[in-house]
Amino acid sequence: MTTSPLRGVRVLIPRAPGRGEALGARIEAAGGRAVVAPLISRADAAGPDLDALRTAAAAASAGEYAWVAITSVNAVTALSAAAMPMPSQDATPHPQSLPQSPPPPLPLPPASSSADVELGQLSRDRALEGTISRQVPEVDGRGGSRECIGSHADHTGHTDHTDRRNSSTGRSDSSRGRGDSGVDGWPVRWAVVGPATARALRAAGVEPKLVAAENSAVGMLAEWPDAHASTFGGLDVGTGTGSSSPSSTRVLLPLGDLAEPTLERGLTELGYTPVRVTAYRTVSHPAPPEVVADWAAGRIDLVVLTSGSVAREVARQLGPRADVLAVAIGEPTRRAAEGTGQAVAAVATGASDDALFSAIIDAAALLPTTLPEDP
Repeated sequence: MTTSPLRGVRVLIPRAPGRGEALGARIEAAGGRAVVAPLISRADAAGPDLDALRTAAAAASAGEYAWVAITSVNAVTALSAAAMPMPSQDATPHPQSLPQSPPPPLPLPPASSSADVELGQLSRDRALEGTISRQVPEVDGRGGSRECIGSHADHTGHTDHTDRRNSSTGRSDSSRGRGDSGVDGWPVRWAVVGPATARALRAAGVEPKLVAAENSAVGMLAEWPDAHASTFGGLDVGTGTGSSSPSSTRVLLPLGDLAEPTLERGLTELGYTPVRVTAYRTVSHPAPPEVVADWAAGRIDLVVLTSGSVAREVARQLGPRADVLAVAIGEPTRRAAEGTGQAVAAVATGASDDALFSAIIDAAALLPTTLPEDP
């Protein structure tokens, strides 16, 4: 007889259904009940933030930075969108120049139009309108949890960032149709944290020079070369290829509005000149009333924390409970959760559903009792 390791355990996944449903399906297959409800989402930079991001992207593409440091998948999406060309202001004819009678309708575009061109247009639209961004999933896969509450932001669908290389050029298909747009081909070196961010950057046609093992600013700094070192990976670390200054040590930091200044301070200590721009903003969403009620009544056993922002939002909206054990996606999230008084029972070894599910199983084993199976 097969034992269900999560029988009767209710797990809160504070993510949009599009990002939490696959993990939720695995939890329910193991006998548990997954409650998927987003508490935060990402909003595109707008106004002065967007202007600064576009200016920084243009400078980076011109070789005015030695490095670009990427600490999240959202930053890759935002920077790529900011690098897209702006629509021409002359694209719409003046009303007086319009014909008196409408021209015959144009034929519809063929069904085989490039999906990558469409993705580029969507990115431009989102950058212009400042709408809520769809987040790139940390892992591939589909699934279906039965209890998804409060759909927001990125639940409308996944963006496929699979790295499809052209056999003749070695370039990713995602860069086709962009011309000189996007981040591919920028004369700078790239640093990222964790495998998910590295995958997103490679899908944009860029191979990172530094991939930090720990998914945090602290982890990146631990592996970042000193500005005065002679070489790093066979390159002069203090010189950005194509830079107007041969001794440039400027580092572009496209970060979220809530990011701590850890990376800026650490790079300064290493001899670099960090330049921070806001690439996206974190938007809070009120927890659905039923989630608040279940939490208050002790009907939630585990909560999955996938970032420091999520951990802080759970503590702010729901409040820490000694009887709710947390599963953190990594050490930085664990530190953030414990800083808010939450009890972290297990830490995932990676940013994947496999690693999170394994940590959930470990945390469930520490529960004093399990709830009877939900009818």
